[in-house]
Amino acid sequence: MESHVSAYRRAWRFLAGPDSTARPGFPAAELLAPLPLACIALLVVNDWLLKPAVGGTITGKLSDVAGLAVVPLVATAALDVAFMALARLGLRLDFSLRPWKLHAALVIAFLGFTAVKLSPAAAAVVAATLSVVTGGSTIVPDPTDLIALPALLVAYWHGRQVIVRGSYGRLAVLRRAREPIAAPFADALAMGADPDAVRELDAAALAWLAGGDAAPVDAALARLRRCPLEE
Repeated sequence: MESHVSAYRRAWRFLAGPDSTARPGFPAAELLAPLPLACIALLVVNDWLLKPAVGGTITGKLSDVAGLAVVPLVATAALDVAFMALARLGLRLDFSLRPWKLHAALVIAFLGFTAVKLSPAAAAVVAATLSVVTGGSTIVPDPTDLIALPALLVAYWHGRQVIVRGSYGRLAVLRRAREPIAAPFADALAMGADPDAVRELDAAALAWLAGGDAAPVDAALARLRRCPLEE
């Protein structure tokens, strides 16, 4: 089991890219990982191949499950990429994943999905919005589709892992901040990270921001993520 976990982390690191003091990470690590990318692939295959070929209730439910498992992560990644672009224009924005962003995305996904599946009016509004992008979309309300709602727990679990491991792009956010943040990775601790690893990382990050060595930050971040040091 441990070997599978290590393999997954290596694949995640490869997909998400580096994240260190020298090479700040791209703030979309929650999406650039095997699990969410597999959900997106399943969604595409199901909607573009299986539904037209076989149709049926199962393919519809499969779309709902895959979509709910990944849509909140797509939303947080898109928001932080937009925040990063605005930060480069001079705005002071935190473009790393924070618990409030993850929770907000989950609540919006829950409320939106529930409304669409229960209300014909809500379904019509969403279908009309999607038609602007797709050129045509139809959504049929179906209360039985609410059985897919537990798939949101997959998005929560994975997003939580991103925060626990130290959100990608956080180092770049800290470097851009006007004033040092007292506990830069307190959200990792709140979400269940190793307290000793977080305290070590917080202390190293604050010392680095005050003009100290960057090496202890990279070492502490690697410890928090339980993976080899970034090259």
